[in-house]
Amino acid sequence: MTGVDSNVFIYIVEDHPEFSAAAKQALIKTVRAGDSVCVSSLVITEILSGTSNMSALELLKASRTVVYDFTKDIAVVAGNLRRQHPGLKTPDAIHVATAIMAGASHFITNDKKLLKFDVGIGMVPLVNFAD
Repeated sequence: MTGVDSNVFIYIVEDHPEFSAAAKQALIKTVRAGDSVCVSSLVITEILSGTSNMSALELLKASRTVVYDFTKDIAVVAGNLRRQHPGLKTPDAIHVATAIMAGASHFITNDKKLLKFDVGIGMVPLVNFAD
């Protein structure tokens, strides 16, 4: 299982000139490796708050992404992450906590601040998927 940050999906939906290709490769390589992709349901909020493009929701389905609802258990893990790592933002803690609770071995993001935290899961920079 691989956790994926919302920025990966946003780059694809927005066809971001710098990061769209790497974001697509991240999902393609993950799925081709036989791994599942997991995200927090918060991803839907973050994607749709920036675009009215409903293809974003289709992208979640097409990429074999498992969307996990925010639960009390995830809230506890996210709260503990924030306590242990001052400066970790609540949405980031929720995304990472979701991946941890889903059993993900690593988490793909382009958030440079998030990549600096040692949160108990392998953090993979999106640039690793750039051609």
